Amino acid sequence: MNRQTVNDVVVGRCWPDVATIAQLEAGLAVRLWPASPTGAGGSRPAPDSFSPW
Repeated sequence: MNRQTVNDVVVGRCWPDVATIAQLEAGLAVRLWPASPTGAGGSRPAPDSFSPW
């Protein structure tokens, strides 16, 4: 990922798209997008604690 993209998001010059958020989550190994609350639709299980997804 281009470091200028990261800088633009951090300083608020632009909003990240879903692909950028996913790349940041994978690269930083942290969750940036909040998980949906329990019972709020969908049947996908919660991700493993070590997984960035």
